[in-house]
Amino acid sequence: MERTTSRETIIEYLPIIKKIQASLEIRLLKHPSLEGSDKLPFYGLWGGHDPVPVIEAWQIIGGWVGEKGVRVENTWPSFHLVKTDSATDWWEVHKLIAKHIRKQDPVEAGREKAIRRDSPIEIALTLEGDLFRGKHKYSLREPRRVSLIRLLSGAGGSFVKTNELQLLVGNASADALRGMIHAINRGARIHLVIKYNVIEGRSRSGYRINPKYKLGRKK
Repeated sequence: MERTTSRETIIEYLPIIKKIQASLEIRLLKHPSLEGSDKLPFYGLWGGHDPVPVIEAWQIIGGWVGEKGVRVENTWPSFHLVKTDSATDWWEVHKLIAKHIRKQDPVEAGREKAIRRDSPIEIALTLEGDLFRGKHKYSLREPRRVSLIRLLSGAGGSFVKTNELQLLVGNASADALRGMIHAINRGARIHLVIKYNVIEGRSRSGYRINPKYKLGRKK
């Protein structure tokens, strides 16, 4: 019989689930080579946690990621995310976990409703490649990242095909392009103090500037 978990139980374990999701994101950003791995270990995150809530949190994640061809392997005090489908993309798994967190977290759900009601958030781009939101600043620094933002900003909200972007930013590989996009999104979220990714992707469509934001030139 399939195990079901109430929303109240999920909310109780969300702090641990968020910690796991953040660890997955940081490791994929720092070590792009992990994207080709079939098994990702997790350990040393639990501190003085009682094993029961940690195991419960992982069981919840296991229920979420099964649809992406991933299972959870419990070898307490460590755990592993294991691909059951070699074609699985770890970043897609990360996005799925984040999606479930937003859906279950009352605070996140309230923020999403507020953002849907609001106008797009304005972000300014300088000629030097700096992004500004009010007093907050994020320097892209790397020329290819600057080119990428400018190309997407000039697309008028339309998706740009992945292979086109690869050529336009200097014949970058698909992995290199994906790494640039994840680095930009993470840096922008931290330094501009924003909730959502600046660049969003869609399978077969490519990438575009997230319509929640309006990019313009800084005067």
